[in-house]
Amino acid sequence: MTESSDISSAAIKLDRISNRVFTIPNILTFFRILLLPVLIWALEASVQIGYAYAVIVGSIMILTDLLDGIAARKLNQRSRLGMILDPISDKFIISSLAIYFAIKGSIPTWIVIIIVARDFAILIFGLIMLKHNYAPKPIIWGRLSPFLWAISFLFLVIGQEGYAWSIMVIALVLGIFSAGAYYANYRKVMEECE
Repeated sequence: MTESSDISSAAIKLDRISNRVFTIPNILTFFRILLLPVLIWALEASVQIGYAYAVIVGSIMILTDLLDGIAARKLNQRSRLGMILDPISDKFIISSLAIYFAIKGSIPTWIVIIIVARDFAILIFGLIMLKHNYAPKPIIWGRLSPFLWAISFLFLVIGQEGYAWSIMVIALVLGIFSAGAYYANYRKVMEECE
């Protein structure tokens, strides 16, 4: 099967990507995942120690998310693992934090349901594409959505609910829009693979 321009705009053929595991982008992604329990601890401890630690850890996590993609491109270190792990880590971290903030009463449960349902659906699309040796091509709206969630959660931590809610509305809209775009790309790949 030759890759059509339709499918190349929707997905990346994995056999064209390196198998490297220990790359700077992957290390940054692993580090971000390891920081999640530290962030949850800092959020829990913020009543006693203030929110500075939570803001610092959350900011480091946001920074590593931005830097891993830049490093992958600038250092030519794109890898199969990174193409799979980075978006999964984003979904896991944002969903975990949404659940945490819902348990704490900072956001309503329906927001968590939308976030988790969207991320679960995109994960399923991605896993099916992986069976055909493709990875979903990143969509700018899909990359922007977790960043906005992270910023809105930081605003919640520092008590700026108005800013947090303004950004959450944008993140919700972008998240829903990007889910539709990911689904359209998934359909392109599936139609080509049939």
